[in-house]
Amino acid sequence: MAFNEEIKQERRDDSIYTEGYEAARIGGNEEYKNPYPKDSEKYEAYLEGYNDFKKNINEKILKKKEEMISNCAFQRFAGGFEIYQKLINDSKDRDLIVNRMHELYQPMIDNINKNQNETNKPLTTALTKLLLSTLAECENKKFDRNNFAEKISMPPLYDICSAEWNHEAGDVEKNSGMNYVNEMIAYKKEENNTISLHLMPSNVESKDVAEKRREGYGVIARKIKSEEIQAERIIMKSWLYDSEFEDKTKKFFGDDVTIEDVSPDDELIKPIQFLGLQYNNRMLKKYLETGKKPDVRQIIMTSQKFTQKF
Repeated sequence: MAFNEEIKQERRDDSIYTEGYEAARIGGNEEYKNPYPKDSEKYEAYLEGYNDFKKNINEKILKKKEEMISNCAFQRFAGGFEIYQKLINDSKDRDLIVNRMHELYQPMIDNINKNQNETNKPLTTALTKLLLSTLAECENKKFDRNNFAEKISMPPLYDICSAEWNHEAGDVEKNSGMNYVNEMIAYKKEENNTISLHLMPSNVESKDVAEKRREGYGVIARKIKSEEIQAERIIMKSWLYDSEFEDKTKKFFGDDVTIEDVSPDDELIKPIQFLGLQYNNRMLKKYLETGKKPDVRQIIMTSQKFTQKF
């Protein structure tokens, strides 16, 4: 922290101020302890440093919270828990709905715990705690979007959520192999000279999704034409190709598009369904009420046909 002249004149011992500031920074949520005698100048300097850090942190968290609340992906994510809370407190089938929601999120929690190591333990522990506590809050009619945003605005959750929901063209996820061409569309290199296209969670308003999708596909088409992307085949698997949305799919791709069923053994079905239910509130409500998850179907095109369309 930079100290201006006015602050220096008011405080007689900047080193003690810094000691208090650093104690707050390092101590996290530990109980406050001032090592100096009360009513002494050192006690006041230490307390001022400690309180200034807490004030700065609270201001940063507030700013991040406001950023979260305005993020479209966060709104969809939080909206799903609001729907869950309303359904279980209004429905006679409470136990059935609770079981369905837990069945939906338990594989994610299990996967987080399975991949935990000493390096990522703070993050994985925070994620597990967030999900379990949020489900419990919904079940006790205590879930609140503002409180949820505040939890996600705290480290270490903020960095991972912000990164996932705020991609830019050119971003590459090393673990997944996703190459982003805009904030919402990514492609991944597959075997046999094939690429797969993915619609990812993003801070894009619902009214702009189709436009951003078309924009992203257009970028990929141009990269294929220029041979920046080497691909003979394009594959797109999505819950969006459920028969319920077939009219919209044909409107986007054209009436000549062929939508195929995906093999029931395909390992991507469950992750794709989870992503859809996590961020599409209407589909989540339908699943919680009926137990039906969206069908995952696919569109496969040659690169020539894809570039002609986009």
